[in-house]
Amino acid sequence: MMMMMMMMMMMMMMIIIIIMIIMIMIIIIIIMIIIIIIIIIIIIIIIIIIIIIIIIIIIIIIIIIIINFVLFIVAFFFSCIIIIIIIIITIIVLNTVTFIHNIFVAQRIPERGELFSERSDFSDT
Repeated sequence: MMMMMMMMMMMMMMIIIIIMIIMIMIIIIIIMIIIIIIIIIIIIIIIIIIIIIIIIIIIIIIIIIIINFVLFIVAFFFSCIIIIIIIIITIIVLNTVTFIHNIFVAQRIPERGELFSERSDFSDT
């Protein structure tokens, strides 16, 4: 009878130990699943942050390229306007010099529409 009681106690102890081992395994599995989910969420957040940073850098580069292009066009037009103004001033100055030379040095009045002509020779001065 005592032997039977011992056997029953041993069986109960074995069952309790097995149940405890199963419970510990389940708890470990749940903790591992939670850790894996947290790691996956952290990786997804890092990837999203990297993508957002790359998009912001691309937008900044595009804005810089557009600003440079606009500034290049503005500078080109300003330089064209300045060159045209310099050419007009040069033509006006040369016509004035030729007109004054024709009146005072060559002592003849230029014909209408005559700009730099071959007849206004500076060689006689």
